[in-house]
Amino acid sequence: MTSSSAINGVKDATLSFQLRAVQPFLAHGCVTATLPKVNQNYLGLGASAEGLITNACCGGVFTVTATAGGSAQPLSSAQPPRFQAKSDSDSLRVCLYNAADLPAGTTIILAITPVTNPPSLKAISGFEASITDENGNAVESTTGTYGMSNSAPGGFYAGPGVPGAADSTGTTSVTIATGKYMVGEEDQRYDFTLYPAGAMPMGAKLFLTLPTAWRLDCNDASSLPSVSCDQGCAFSSSAMLCDPVQNQLQFLQGWPSTSSYRPAPGPIKFSLSGMLNPTTTTEQYFAVTTYHQDGSQYLIDQLLASTKMLKLQFSTGVVTVTRIMPTDGMIYSSAGAYNFTMSFQHPILPTYALEITVPRTLQVLQKAGCGVLGLGTAYLCAGDASGNMITLRGLATSTLAADKPITFSVQQVIQNPGTFIAPGEFSFKVVTAGGGKVDTGTYTDSNATHYYGSYITAFNATSSSQVAGKQPVSITFTLKPKNVVAAGAYMVL
Repeated sequence: MTSSSAINGVKDATLSFQLRAVQPFLAHGCVTATLPKVNQNYLGLGASAEGLITNACCGGVFTVTATAGGSAQPLSSAQPPRFQAKSDSDSLRVCLYNAADLPAGTTIILAITPVTNPPSLKAISGFEASITDENGNAVESTTGTYGMSNSAPGGFYAGPGVPGAADSTGTTSVTIATGKYMVGEEDQRYDFTLYPAGAMPMGAKLFLTLPTAWRLDCNDASSLPSVSCDQGCAFSSSAMLCDPVQNQLQFLQGWPSTSSYRPAPGPIKFSLSGMLNPTTTTEQYFAVTTYHQDGSQYLIDQLLASTKMLKLQFSTGVVTVTRIMPTDGMIYSSAGAYNFTMSFQHPILPTYALEITVPRTLQVLQKAGCGVLGLGTAYLCAGDASGNMITLRGLATSTLAADKPITFSVQQVIQNPGTFIAPGEFSFKVVTAGGGKVDTGTYTDSNATHYYGSYITAFNATSSSQVAGKQPVSITFTLKPKNVVAAGAYMVL
C-alpha cells in the first residue's frame, strides 16, 4: 500500500493497493480490500473512527481504477465497487471485467481516490486482501500483517483548511497583545494562533522553538515565560519543559483527556507572558512541531522557521535631541567642547553605549579616551576619526529613565570647520553590549553662526638696517596664527 502523497493528513491522495495472485485470476474475478481506520492510532485518545477513503462512509464520492499485469482492466458494471464501513475497519469489493482468466502470479493494482493519509508518521496496520470469483466464492487471501506510513509531517494553515491563504476565521500568526513592537519592551504577552493540519489527540505535545533573539536560560526557571491557553488546549507552566539545545519550550499536557481531543484545523490559541522584546530589528521566526507521543515516529505537523509564517519584527525607539552647541566657535579649533542635550525613548542601562556620528563638516579626532562632563563616573569615551564617530559607554551609573533629558559635554574631540557654515546632520544610536539597536535619531544643526575667525597672536617687523633713509633694505615680518592655516589661504598685509 502506497499513497500518492507522503505528507501526514492529506485528504485527496490516491492509494495504490497492490497484490499478486498466486492462483490464476478468474474471469470477472473480484478483490476485497480490508482497510484499517486511518486514525487507528488515535482511537481511544478521543478520536472517532475515520475511514481511509475520504468521506466514503458518509456518501462521499470516490473512484477506483484497476490494472492487472500492467494493463488497464475494466470494472464490472453489474457489480460496481462496493464500500462497507465497519467499527474497526472498512471493506471495499471491486470486481473486474476481464474476459478471460489471468495467469498465476498476475499483479493487480487498485487505485483508490480520494483517500486520507494517516495523521502522523506512525504506521497504520491491518490491511488485508482476498480474491473471489464473481459469485463471491473464495479463491485465495493474504496472510500476515500489512501496513502503510507517511514520510513527511503535515503543516499549518494560514487559514482553516487553506494552506498559505488567510480567511475570515483567522490566520496562523503571533502578535503582541499590547501592540508594543518596540525593541527592549519588557513584560510583553505574545499571542499565538495556530491552525494545524492534523488533529491533536489526548497526550499530544506541542514544541515551540524560539529564535535565538530569545535565548532561553533553562537553568533559571524564573527567567522563563509563563504559558496560558485561550482556546483548544490546556497548556500550563507546570507542564512545560525547556530544551536549551533546541532553544525550545515543550508543552506536554495540552490535551490531557479524551474530551480535550482537538480536531484539525483548530484553532489552537495560547499566550506567553513575561516576554522581553529583543534588541534587534531583524525579523524573527518561530517554529512549531506537534507529536501524539514521544518520539519522532509520532510526528504530526511541523512549521519550520523558514516558512516565515510565525514572525515578529521590532522597531527601534527614538533619540530626541534638542540642542547641540560648541563652547568654542573658533574655526579649526578643537580646544573647546560640544554640549549635547537629549532624551531616549527607552530606559538606558549602564551597559548600553551611545554612538554619535558627526557630520563631515566637522572632524572627529582619533582618541582612545576623551573627557566628558555630565555622565556617570564610570563612563568611557572614544573618538574614531575614520568613521567620524564618538562612542560613549556608561552614560549613567544606574538605569536612566526613559524620556528623561540629559546634558553632557564632550571635551576636545571634535575639530571645528575652517569656514563659517552650519554643521549639518548628526546621527545617534543607542546599542546594547551585544550590538543590538535600542534607540536611534538624528539632529540637523542648521545654525551658521556658531563659528568665527581665528586671530594672529603675535606680529612684528624687523628691518635689515636701522639707518634712517637707507635703501634698499629688507623687512622681515613674523606672525603667529592662533589656529590652523588652511591650504590655499592668503594673507593681506
